[in-house]
Amino acid sequence: MNQSPEAFTTKEKQLHSTKGVQLLGGMLHMVTLESILQNKQLDKKMLKTTNTVLMRGYPTGVHQANHTSEEIRNLHNKGEIYNPIKSGCGFADGGRMVIEAIQGNEAEIKNRVLAIYSASESLKKSLRQEIGIEQKDFKDVADKVYKCFQFYDLNNLALKGPESIQVAAESGSVVTNLEGEHNEQQRFITVVPNITFDSDTAAESGHPAYNLDLWAVMKLGRELGMDTKFVSVGTLFMNEAPT
Repeated sequence: MNQSPEAFTTKEKQLHSTKGVQLLGGMLHMVTLESILQNKQLDKKMLKTTNTVLMRGYPTGVHQANHTSEEIRNLHNKGEIYNPIKSGCGFADGGRMVIEAIQGNEAEIKNRVLAIYSASESLKKSLRQEIGIEQKDFKDVADKVYKCFQFYDLNNLALKGPESIQVAAESGSVVTNLEGEHNEQQRFITVVPNITFDSDTAAESGHPAYNLDLWAVMKLGRELGMDTKFVSVGTLFMNEAPT
């Protein structure tokens, strides 16, 4: 990609009125982390309660689409997940596979997260200033976070894709219908507060990319009263999951 992420940033005043911040699973991102941290069932009550808090900050949303991975289609055909046409490729149905990938690839996922952290001075600075993770402590924090994923009971993911989307819509989230296939070429992690990546403009310009607003994850974690170290590093694990 020739363009830098700065060429497609959206500043704070647009965040509240347009697409909001970009998380891994829309509003399902934070509630999934909450379920993992507590090893507690992710049900409709948890989803609605968490979404109510999230919406005090930025617009929340989920997407549904007629595109999805071959793996999800195969799981649907075997009756293991609900209709992928209604929930698409995202966390609504794919979250379980993300967590399974983390649980089943300990060495690889830890190496990925450590490599991302080691290579980014801005990430180190953000985690140190915002939530107090010093560089010398990052590996220990990552090990503790991984244990939460390792011992998480996947049966806690009680909601299937369409159910999650319905609850999200009922509690005020915007449900977006996406067309076409994913063709993102890169992934970005945004750590500067109140700045996000304008993925729509980037795609229209021929530079499609995924983006994760990690600064927003830390902010929302604080507002939800969650362990911000777990939320932040846990997000890096999900972002780097080998799926």
